[in-house]
Amino acid sequence: WREERGAAWPPLPPELAQRCRAAFCREEGVPSRLQRDVAASLSALGLAPREEVRTPQGYSLDAVVSHGGREVAVEVDGPSHFLGRTPTGTTALKRRQLRAAGWALLPVPYWEWDALGSKAAKQEYLRAALEGLGQEAGAVAEPGAAGAPLPSEAELKAMKMPALRAFAKEHCGAVSTALGGEQRRKKADVVRDVWAALASRHGSDSA
Repeated sequence: WREERGAAWPPLPPELAQRCRAAFCREEGVPSRLQRDVAASLSALGLAPREEVRTPQGYSLDAVVSHGGREVAVEVDGPSHFLGRTPTGTTALKRRQLRAAGWALLPVPYWEWDALGSKAAKQEYLRAALEGLGQEAGAVAEPGAAGAPLPSEAELKAMKMPALRAFAKEHCGAVSTALGGEQRRKKADVVRDVWAALASRHGSDSA
């Protein structure tokens, strides 16, 4: 988190930091059937995926491939990664921090994959998705900064209110983050207003 936000706070003592990382990395990833199917399709494209790759931050990546001169993290997200079709807070946080660490990220939601019938369709899905990754996917950029990809509404919803308020104050100016009041504002209202302000600002920046 300190690396992602550029915080100048003192780091954890080395011994404690090592213990925290060891606890974070304790569970080894076990490829699911869905993940193996995606990896097989990547292999069929000649991309030689490396599975269960551990990042310096401790995250485990389902697969990593080299494409377009850069490393792409492929995250195969099954039903446990979503509430309905909205990423859980854990999934949204992982995606955000991987992008902040410089990874080009290709999420593969289970329902999109399950809708593909043939091997050829699966390979075409991955080929098109990889080719569609913009150059900004591999850039380390602060969410909401000029040139950075907008955070998704799901990522905003995953933020706790103190973090959401700090983000809005830094990137959205006069957007109100107050809750309650006569309008009975809820967190969802704040997320909507922050998202609208970000979209408006980026639209005017690109004009």
